[in-house]
Amino acid sequence: MAASKPTNLPRFWWLKRFAIGGTAAVLLLAGIWCLWFWYAQRTLDREVAKLRAAGRPVSREDLCTRRLPDGQNALIPLRQAMNSSPTVDVPASSAMSFREELPYPPAWHAMMNKAYPAYAGIYPLVRQARLIGQVDHGPFPPTGPILMLAGPRFSQYRQLANVLGDTALYYHFRGEDAAALETISDLLFLSDATAEYPFLMAKLVGHGIRAVAANRLLVIATDIRISSADDRATSMLAGPASRGQAQSLIKTLLHDEVIGQSYASALYEEGVFSLDMINAYNLHILRPAHMLAVAQALAMEDSRGSVIREQSLPTTALRNAQKRPWAIRFFGVGASSRLEIISFRGRMYQRVAAISLATALYRADHGTYPRALNELVPAYLPAVPVDPMSASGAPFGYMIVADGRRPILISAGEDGIMQTKDESFIPLCAMYGYTDTRGRPCDDQYIDLSAWKDPTPPPPEADPLPEDTQPDNGQKPDAPGNDNQPKQAGQQPQTGNGHGDQK
Repeated sequence: MAASKPTNLPRFWWLKRFAIGGTAAVLLLAGIWCLWFWYAQRTLDREVAKLRAAGRPVSREDLCTRRLPDGQNALIPLRQAMNSSPTVDVPASSAMSFREELPYPPAWHAMMNKAYPAYAGIYPLVRQARLIGQVDHGPFPPTGPILMLAGPRFSQYRQLANVLGDTALYYHFRGEDAAALETISDLLFLSDATAEYPFLMAKLVGHGIRAVAANRLLVIATDIRISSADDRATSMLAGPASRGQAQSLIKTLLHDEVIGQSYASALYEEGVFSLDMINAYNLHILRPAHMLAVAQALAMEDSRGSVIREQSLPTTALRNAQKRPWAIRFFGVGASSRLEIISFRGRMYQRVAAISLATALYRADHGTYPRALNELVPAYLPAVPVDPMSASGAPFGYMIVADGRRPILISAGEDGIMQTKDESFIPLCAMYGYTDTRGRPCDDQYIDLSAWKDPTPPPPEADPLPEDTQPDNGQKPDAPGNDNQPKQAGQQPQTGNGHGDQK
């Protein structure tokens, strides 16, 4: 039987079918996208409603609500201090590098001899700001993406912190420890004023300034001079620190829950910025995914805020630092996953500074270091502080090594576990701040409570004096009889712990 002849098809018959299929696919995808958008909007609205019910900020109007007249706003004299700051380097903002041990090299003192009078006009302004005590950064503009608005020039805050920190050391090396502690208090206020601005970056810069204050105080406390007076004696800043000054500063440092509260508020502020960015940067097709990522970040705010307010680093913070939902990672919303660790590390160094100052008071009374931290309670500390980095909530470790000449505080590292077993774990170099743990047997942190000097020979001097500070009398900078240079340890045996003194 002969095969049937195929029927002639219309020309471009496939085009009609392709158009119909394509239209159906587009309509299907559009429907899926609309359903996705509805689900994302509903999820986001639910999280926003929870935040509103809990009194959390969800819009720019909820931020920067304080309004102060200029005479009651400490930010006015602070800005005057920053805007009138001369372009003169202090050691912390220069390229100078040297080992952390004491005494500091002659180049450090030479630079401060030049910088201190240049910055004389800013110190009263900072002190005036601290006495006012309130800060108002003003409202956000009503329009425009919040994250694109011009905020504070944080480089100015950092520079002012470097000036105040090195000035506190400068006072101490000259024997003016009352002025040194007052300057540390000025630094702590500058930290609070910086962190008052509702940006996570402001919190990070502000608590970086607190780290500067803690580091400088750790150096000062190794050989601080304490008077026998019980009052603050702040009117006599040219002499030793009073016992009341030291005790007041210890109390301020132990009140470190403000760090946790500040970082917790940063989480909520980041949520406001994330909500604002949804409309500011409409990602069109990816908008539902962006909304879901913001909803996930908002849902995590309360749990992360609770973790940050704990007294010690919970194991949940360690786990959360490793895992985050994919949408949050992809769109970069929410605060850094390391924020909890950063917060507890800052609190750790603030408590360490308080213990160091309490140890200095103990040494002034007994002429020696305590054999255990319990001996500081209750005369110098209300209780032995918990190590914030310890996942088990253990107190700080304490060892006296080098034949009783080197008291050391020990804090657990970022793994939350104290691993130091004996003196062999402790590096020989002096340590007064956070140190890199790469190449060490463990990641514990060690903080000296004395002016420890590494017994190994130092490397060749890498920072000679600037040309304009070189002596012109043919003498070396540390030659006897050169009264223009700071006197080093050994020339002032009454200082005891190796600080360079400058009279």
